[in-house]
Amino acid sequence: MYDKERETGLITAQKQAILDELKSREASLTAELDRLKTVRGIEQELREKYEVAKEGEKVIVLVEPPKVAAAVAEEGGFWHWLKNLFK
Repeated sequence: MYDKERETGLITAQKQAILDELKSREASLTAELDRLKTVRGIEQELREKYEVAKEGEKVIVLVEPPKVAAAVAEEGGFWHWLKNLFK
């Protein structure tokens, strides 16, 4: 009888943990839905997903430097590269 009670207690604790997690997720999703019901929330989501701008806004695109220049700098610089070019 003790083993059954202990097993039931463990199962109950596991189910309670799952229920708590689901309630937390429900609250999070409800908050997200409430945010998306506003004009500002929709605009924010569109800007994040599709990288769009309003009419009249300007967009700045940052580009990483080419990796070739970084490789030349790591190997000893321009003179090292130039010397190796004529080998």
